[in-house]
Amino acid sequence: MEKRPGTGTVIYKEGTYFLEAEGKTHAIPVGAHLKTAQLKELVGQKVEVVFSEPTSFVIGLVPVAKVGGRIPRIICYFPADPWAFGVVEEAARVGLAQQFLNQGVLSKENYEKLGTE
Repeated sequence: MEKRPGTGTVIYKEGTYFLEAEGKTHAIPVGAHLKTAQLKELVGQKVEVVFSEPTSFVIGLVPVAKVGGRIPRIICYFPADPWAFGVVEEAARVGLAQQFLNQGVLSKENYEKLGTE
């Protein structure tokens, strides 16, 4: 089984967001309609890469340190490819995290990282 990255850094270059982890750069696809304020807050920040259970696709990014006194949490959900992110609107994050917990896609520990206010 391929080693999963524990942390990475969010970067922004030429109009695209990326996650740099384990010496690789992975594009974070963000739809044109999506407000990216919470993602912008993570640019340049070290983040924990949160995985689903048990299938282990990337499901979220959480900063290692607080950003401006708060913790911007990102849910990235795209099960077809572990590195093809789809960023979820901030307004839907808590409800979606609860749904993932109920479905067994998200562990209780990772729910607490992603689903709290």
